[in-house]
Amino acid sequence: MQYNILQGFHKGKGHFVHQPERQRLAIEVVRRENPDFLVLCEANFAFPNKYARIQNYQRIFGFPHYYFAQASDKSAIALLSKRKV
Repeated sequence: MQYNILQGFHKGKGHFVHQPERQRLAIEVVRRENPDFLVLCEANFAFPNKYARIQNYQRIFGFPHYYFAQASDKSAIALLSKRKV
């Protein structure tokens, strides 16, 4: 399953505001679909950054295996899996 989470569940430019309701709804969709693999586009804040915000997508979505590829100073593609690959 691929899901674009648009700015890591944040809105704004420069001053990012977390949108917990949007995050909660995404978690519901992923749980309902129950994918073996989940690719998160715009997985912003997946690692230490100048905005002092960290999103732990592995914990948020409950997948045992996690990898991310950093795209910029705040954005990444997160790869989550139920199985070790």
